[in-house]
Amino acid sequence: MAEGLDLREPLALCTYEACLEGRMTRAPHKGHIKPGRYPDELIHIDIVGPLKPAKDGLLYFVHFYCDKTKEAECYTIKHKSKALDKFIIFQTSRRGQIIRLRTDNGGEFISKRF
Repeated sequence: MAEGLDLREPLALCTYEACLEGRMTRAPHKGHIKPGRYPDELIHIDIVGPLKPAKDGLLYFVHFYCDKTKEAECYTIKHKSKALDKFIIFQTSRRGQIIRLRTDNGGEFISKRF
């Protein structure tokens, strides 16, 4: 049992921007995503990071996941802006044609170049 701790007063909430963003919730998806019916029809893509820098300075990795076959590939990158370059490499390595990409609508995926 703790002594000297007054539990009658509510704890003050953190007002730092990062704390406030962490408590925000996003609206749910508007509808169900149809699963891929054949390999490479639906590819999920996400960027993970920044991570602890590697010796060569790479901070992020791009993760590609095929909805049908459950195959995954990862590529390391130094900057998020290099995601398109890795997508082109990924796309040329695939057997089928990529029809749909599922992303989190991050800025690196909604650029005109992508």
